[in-house]
Amino acid sequence: MIMFRAAGLRLRVLAVLGLVGLLLAACSSSGDGGKKASPAASGSSSGGGHAADSSLSTIQIGIIADMTGVNSTAHQGGLAAAPAWEKWVNTEMGGIGGHPVKLNMVDDKEEPATGLAGAKDLVENKHVLAIVGEESATTAAWADYMLEKRVPVVGGTGNYKPYWTNPMFFPLTTNGVTANFTVGDLAKKVGATKMGLVYCAEVAQCQSLQDLVKPGLARNNIQFVGGFAVSASAPNYTSQCLQLKSAGADAVEVATSVSPFQRMIQDCRRQGFTPKWIPTPGALQAKFLSKLTDDVIVGYSPNFPYWADHPAAAQYRDVMGKYAKGDVWRGEDGTQMWTSLELLRQKILPHPSANPTSDDILAGLYALHDENLGGLLANKVTFTQGKPVSPGWPCAWSIEWKNGKPTPSSLSASDTVCGQP
Repeated sequence: MIMFRAAGLRLRVLAVLGLVGLLLAACSSSGDGGKKASPAASGSSSGGGHAADSSLSTIQIGIIADMTGVNSTAHQGGLAAAPAWEKWVNTEMGGIGGHPVKLNMVDDKEEPATGLAGAKDLVENKHVLAIVGEESATTAAWADYMLEKRVPVVGGTGNYKPYWTNPMFFPLTTNGVTANFTVGDLAKKVGATKMGLVYCAEVAQCQSLQDLVKPGLARNNIQFVGGFAVSASAPNYTSQCLQLKSAGADAVEVATSVSPFQRMIQDCRRQGFTPKWIPTPGALQAKFLSKLTDDVIVGYSPNFPYWADHPAAAQYRDVMGKYAKGDVWRGEDGTQMWTSLELLRQKILPHPSANPTSDDILAGLYALHDENLGGLLANKVTFTQGKPVSPGWPCAWSIEWKNGKPTPSSLSASDTVCGQP
């Protein structure tokens, strides 16, 4: 069943949607030694107005992401938000407990072997304490390595199987299982009776979405009319549009990056096919959505909408406006990176020792109880040592774009939509 539940976050919904995940399935060490102990750190979000202490050990954090490759456009917001956060924390917030923070970013190029090699370099050579905010299609290739080395993976996309099977993964959002149940519930909410799926052809795991989405649709008496692979390099998507139209689809889930989704809408329009679109979070960017004056975009955002009328969301906008390049941070992948990094700073490691380790981060994670980062998380998270989060967190922010504008234009409070397996 679908539940709408107030989650304590005030929104001014200018919306983006977010859908499923499992789009791709498949991404302890010590810090610097011999330096003095750090002062106590503030766990609040308010600015400290001072730089990190360069005499303290540097906290090394790893990020594995699809920085290049056919689906890399889905992650540009997070890749812009991460260095902006790093500069802000080290310049204005006194680092983490006085310690400077270094974000070590690895491009997996959407290649499993490259992802694993990058993970090993981060752990064995860069001595990262954790992987935070990953945006990688290669998680399955390096998940077991992280478990072996006891290096936690904090936050991130939540899309892939390790997030609900590997106890060294600590998701903050819906995952590829729970999100797909939410898709079925959302399709019913907008009156869909038949739904199709288009998914990225370049990543083999994308095809598995067909089986994952079926139970949620069946539960809502919605017919699944089939899944269709689309390549980012294809000249057009006319064939897929005509097949979906012929099958009578009145809603289409889109598991691609921004560019294929944009072209899919245009090609389908030319064929007189204008269903309700339910895209993945990575396919949504505010600049793109504002141009869709004749289309309905529905769904949910696993991470807080950047336009939220909430002090912490306003801080995100302020920091990004000051330190980020461009405006690609205005999307769900940008707020994903922010919440992952801010949970680390505020709640997981607010008072680091002189030389913090991965075990310190694990201890901070296991100490969390019903944590929602002051309302920025749609779920209240708790982690149990040695156990994966299974089947996963169920709730996300429910939102809609219509005629290039959010609907409604403002809310007194936001609700979460929770698709229970």
